[in-house]
Amino acid sequence: YPVDQNDRIWKAISTPSSALPLSFNVSNVDLEGKVTPPIQVLKTALTHPERLEFIHNGLETNDYEYSVFLYFLELNSTLKAGQRVFDIYLNNEIKQEKFDVLAGGSKYSYIV
Repeated sequence: YPVDQNDRIWKAISTPSSALPLSFNVSNVDLEGKVTPPIQVLKTALTHPERLEFIHNGLETNDYEYSVFLYFLELNSTLKAGQRVFDIYLNNEIKQEKFDVLAGGSKYSYIV
């Protein structure tokens, strides 16, 4: 990604069939994390009326160790902490239960 100071590759995922792609004008966002994505990445989002699920299969697990970075930005300013929570699974194992982007008092959050 040419605007990433850490020279990471940001690859768009294919949109799930029932998800709606969105584009936002994001400004005045305080990205408090030490490792943050470019603001251009956070200007895009997906939404779903019932359940938004991302599945990535095919990672070799025998001889490899992976770090997964998940970045979240709540774009709905009417939501309060506790109104949008979700679980994060890796390889069918729960890694974070009831994750709430707004719980820390910021609209932005990330986990490793």
